[in-house]
Amino acid sequence: NYVDIFASAGGSGKDKSNQQKSIQRVIATFCDFLEEAAEPDESGERGKEEGDFSHLRMASEADLGGQPSLKCVLRDFKAWTEKMNAASTATNKKGGRKEYPSGNFCCEKDSDFVQFLEAPMPPENKMYQAGSRNMEHFQDEVFFDRIDGALVLRAVVIEIALKATWEIPYEDGIKLDQIWERFVGDFAARAAKTENLPDLPDAMFATDMFAFHWFYVQEAMNAEVFDGIKLSLFLAFLVLLF
Repeated sequence: NYVDIFASAGGSGKDKSNQQKSIQRVIATFCDFLEEAAEPDESGERGKEEGDFSHLRMASEADLGGQPSLKCVLRDFKAWTEKMNAASTATNKKGGRKEYPSGNFCCEKDSDFVQFLEAPMPPENKMYQAGSRNMEHFQDEVFFDRIDGALVLRAVVIEIALKATWEIPYEDGIKLDQIWERFVGDFAARAAKTENLPDLPDAMFATDMFAFHWFYVQEAMNAEVFDGIKLSLFLAFLVLLF
């Protein structure tokens, strides 16, 4: 599953800065919410008051060959910001501290997010490769465009690996898709009010590479097969009758 949040640079000055801070908070909050909802309590169950999060049964790192089940670029960006601030404090560098959420988030050359993407991948990252930068690691999660010559952040993808696979019965797969749509829609509606982002519900959605589409294809194929059988039996009856 992927959750895409399309975020244009929008406006200028204070409005642009506030919008970018709001978008950062939304993405980071959603990442935290996903992880918290997917983690059962000590008894292995969740309280009834927390709702049904069965659709959030995330795959383990063992299932994924050591790769993380939740990939959220804003978490790494926040960690990078904290690391830069710690280094600035240690060296008493004036003007080197960065705020989070960042008011200079994206997308000029000196913006914090662009600097983060151009920075070397930290060794503590489980997917660390010597000589690679953050932009290589997150190339499938961050998408840019150019509007009137200006670089604009168009999409951020939060990647979640579930225990459920494309091999489950298509009825369960369609139900899973519908639950995810409601789950993401409810979060987007709440966040839109909290962060004053009225367009957020139209900009945030759940999808995946192919499984959800395959579930609906199977449903259509099954329906057409039975319709074909019904029609063939009817035509056979007419032939026998006359």
